[in-house]
Amino acid sequence: MNTITLKPAKDRSLVRRHPWIYANAIAQIDGHPAPGATVTVRAADGRFLARASYSPHSQIRARVWTFDESEPIDHAFFKRRVLRAVAHRRAMIRGTGATRLIFGEADGLPGLIVDYYVADQGDHAQLVCQFMATGVEVWKDAIVQALVAATDCPNVYERSDISIRQKEGLEQTVGVLAGDAPPETLITNECGVRYHVDVRNGHKTGFYVDQRDNRVLVAQNAAGRDVLNCFCYTGGFSLVALKGGATRVVSVDSSGEARALARENVKANGFDEHKAE
Repeated sequence: MNTITLKPAKDRSLVRRHPWIYANAIAQIDGHPAPGATVTVRAADGRFLARASYSPHSQIRARVWTFDESEPIDHAFFKRRVLRAVAHRRAMIRGTGATRLIFGEADGLPGLIVDYYVADQGDHAQLVCQFMATGVEVWKDAIVQALVAATDCPNVYERSDISIRQKEGLEQTVGVLAGDAPPETLITNECGVRYHVDVRNGHKTGFYVDQRDNRVLVAQNAAGRDVLNCFCYTGGFSLVALKGGATRVVSVDSSGEARALARENVKANGFDEHKAE
């Protein structure tokens, strides 16, 4: 069995349920774990601490899957974790066609980001994934199957074109994992604002889904104000400022493509184009 034994006192973060194990915390590795293989993690005195995925190229040498010694890491494990994350988001999130379904370590799936887009007209749904660590890369097929089953969305697209994969010994990759490719531009709706999302070529998974609550906050405080949105990308914060009653919004970004899409977003929502620069 592949086992990692930690140095004395290096188990403190795991006892507090922090899921990362750095290379300099390891005293000994027994067995010959391949990249992404499941390893048992033990304290210096031999106590069981966790099961984790092994990453020989990264300074984060292992990422914890479970702290439960009785829980095996298999297809059923990933099905449970995905179902739990999807159920949690469905219970907590309303009023948006763009949802972060899985947020890495917060959902017990370290290194995995999954965003879910539903087109404003309801004619297309799209899951977009980033696999940022060796463990989730190895279990990619099981994760995709679990996502399709949990969401009833047949379309899964990968945007693992991120530099952090190099530290894991992985190549960057983009492409269809299941179903159909996303449209060149997907129009979704968040809190009454329509957004053009470039899933194939845009930043991250096409949109900064995790900034939803901050966009709501901007909308609540924009009335009667002049707003400067630096690094505006496709204008997420600019649009909610206009919706919230801003007198003027100036959007700044180095990308001409992003600014062009931001202008399209202003038009798509019927905002006064004279207030948006």
